[in-house]
Amino acid sequence: VSPGTFIPLFEENSLIRELDAYIWRETARQIRKWKDELDFSLQVSVNVSRVDLFDPNLTDNLLQILSDFSLTTDELLLEITESAYTQDSEQIIKTVENLRGLGFKIEMDDFGTGYSSLHMLSSLPIDALKLDMQFIRSAFKNGKNTRMLEIVIEIADSLSVPVIAEGVETAEQAFTLKSMGCDIIQGYYFSRPLPAAEFEHFMLENKPEPVEAWRTGKKTQRDIFTYNAMHDFLTGLYNYSAFDILFHDSDHEHIAVLIAEIDNYAETKRVNGQMHADRVVCYVADVLR
Repeated sequence: VSPGTFIPLFEENSLIRELDAYIWRETARQIRKWKDELDFSLQVSVNVSRVDLFDPNLTDNLLQILSDFSLTTDELLLEITESAYTQDSEQIIKTVENLRGLGFKIEMDDFGTGYSSLHMLSSLPIDALKLDMQFIRSAFKNGKNTRMLEIVIEIADSLSVPVIAEGVETAEQAFTLKSMGCDIIQGYYFSRPLPAAEFEHFMLENKPEPVEAWRTGKKTQRDIFTYNAMHDFLTGLYNYSAFDILFHDSDHEHIAVLIAEIDNYAETKRVNGQMHADRVVCYVADVLR
């Protein structure tokens, strides 16, 4: 059942706090289980509803859960929807600032659903920005106008706020977002949701890099290797390896491939030298881009 269907119902009948508290505790229990049995610590994000933010016992309840399972605030991350910040924002921002002061990491969830402005980002207390999956899908359909995604990522980068893209389903989306500087990508492209037992195998086979890297804005060795393997060193454009992956993942009935050749390139290189020829290649790449 879609969260969009059952969460409003739980908010209306005042059971959302009980539901959320159950989810937080079960999540903490699972993190502890993985630490004990697999010697592996995995960060998990849990939702905090707008109703929870007005609960005077919220902070004590979260701290108690961490204490009960011997976890830290780095292991249980809190997601708050973009819309929550626009309703009774002063009280909510005060609560969020208090949570951050205790070490909790706050992720703004569902950004791009139309509630807030880009200007709000500069004043909101958040540690990461999660782009809504509908925002991602809209950017990649109907002409694939991804400029708004670039603008949001650039603004977030200027504020030193990591960006997480939700709902990524294709290699094209993943590569494009990575090239824009998106810090973390999640979605069906990597895996559909899995039961805990199946996820354990997936997690051990795809052991992630330490998450500290995206917090500090530093690229991991895996990110650097992946980027270099998929991009031309001189121009930064995708290379043949990336093309093979993107082409395999594309709708072959609706794709066009443009092949360009620079006139007299060999002669230009012979007469003017390698540096001049490289500048010509970079200029052509900028035009294509």
